[in-house]
Amino acid sequence: MRQATELEYVDVSDDPSAREASRLSSEALAAPRALGFTELGWIMTARNGALVFVSHVSIGADGVTVLALTHVDFTAPADMAVAKTLLEDGTIVSTEQSKGAEPTSIVGVTRRAADPAHRYRYHASRAGDVAGLIAEHEARIASLATADNPPVPLDMRAYVAMRRRWREIADPDDAARFVWCMRARDAATLGGLVAALIAAWNVHPLVLARHGAETAAVAAVAIVVLGALAGAALGSALVSTILFVWARVATRAAALAPARPARELLALGDRIERGRVPSADVEARPRPIRVATSDLDALLRADRAATVGASLLFPLLGLALNVALGVGGALAAFGVWLAADGALLLTKGHPARDLVRRAIAPAIVDAEIAAEDDEARSLLLPLALLRCLLGAIVLAVARAFLVGRSPADPSPHQDVVVLWLAFAAVMTTRAWLAARKRHRRVVCVE
Repeated sequence: MRQATELEYVDVSDDPSAREASRLSSEALAAPRALGFTELGWIMTARNGALVFVSHVSIGADGVTVLALTHVDFTAPADMAVAKTLLEDGTIVSTEQSKGAEPTSIVGVTRRAADPAHRYRYHASRAGDVAGLIAEHEARIASLATADNPPVPLDMRAYVAMRRRWREIADPDDAARFVWCMRARDAATLGGLVAALIAAWNVHPLVLARHGAETAAVAAVAIVVLGALAGAALGSALVSTILFVWARVATRAAALAPARPARELLALGDRIERGRVPSADVEARPRPIRVATSDLDALLRADRAATVGASLLFPLLGLALNVALGVGGALAAFGVWLAADGALLLTKGHPARDLVRRAIAPAIVDAEIAAEDDEARSLLLPLALLRCLLGAIVLAVARAFLVGRSPADPSPHQDVVVLWLAFAAVMTTRAWLAARKRHRRVVCVE
């Protein structure tokens, strides 16, 4: 299950570098002052300790409208303005400037699919300036507020509370849609690759009989490449369809925090950390791997042994097949390893070696997957597709070698065995270092 992105809101009003880090233009900052708004300060949005953006927050003369200015990079860099007001029953009235990027963003789709029962009244304004945005926002307040449900006074605490309330709504919706998208994408991509492999496997002997081994290998590789590309294209199309057509269906079952009155909602802003804007070279902190166990040392030893053992499976299999079947056997082992690794990355989100680790130390593997960042996990798709594609190509080439192999072919030279053993030593060292790095993140939860 996808984990909600951990966004942190930090008050950086005391940091002199906040103004520069915001990248807001002087014209954008002058607009609120011209309308009688008073500065409340600067709020940094961070993800796992790394800067996302810095917003300038001010409050209107009426005391019930906060205006946040943020420099964003959607389809193009732009200074965006958002006006927010909180009504007594917990309804958040949010009017956001739209520069043409927001309606096609995932966040925009999520907001349009939001149920009115969430009491988050979002509107994308086409106003060309802040004055027009505020006028439109005030008109919306007049139509939504009543004598029994008036706006409540706002401050920086209330602004952060409204931001966090939006995360309560958006994160479960986004997680539900993410699951639909990834399942559809993985099924289409893997289906295209499997179909291509079956086609290549059946076409190869026909081409081999008529045109020789070289042409047969090229034909098999071409079929695999085209099939993989077709599957990837279909998967991307399904993701777009889910995002923009099935958004309501995909998020209907998402479990959301209930709406509540303003006096309860404001408690979300009670904890506001004060800090400084991190330097540009600060990277996001990796999430801790939280494991519930009574004997952490034993669990770490088991995971380390499983990691090293899993790293030896492929080199030993390759060496055995190299001795038994020659070059074709070694290539077949390499192709199976690449294809299996890529397929597991696509469908499970983790490589083949984790199957061995899960059998021996499942607690650490499950906790590690749960701690993975969504954005980092999404970057695995290109790597998974590349491994599947390379694995299919190597298997096609291995088949050509195995078909043309004679039983009288000599066994591998001693130098080949030495190379395989050296490769096994490299894989073992890499696995050991990876385990050490992973174990530094493990935290024992009683």
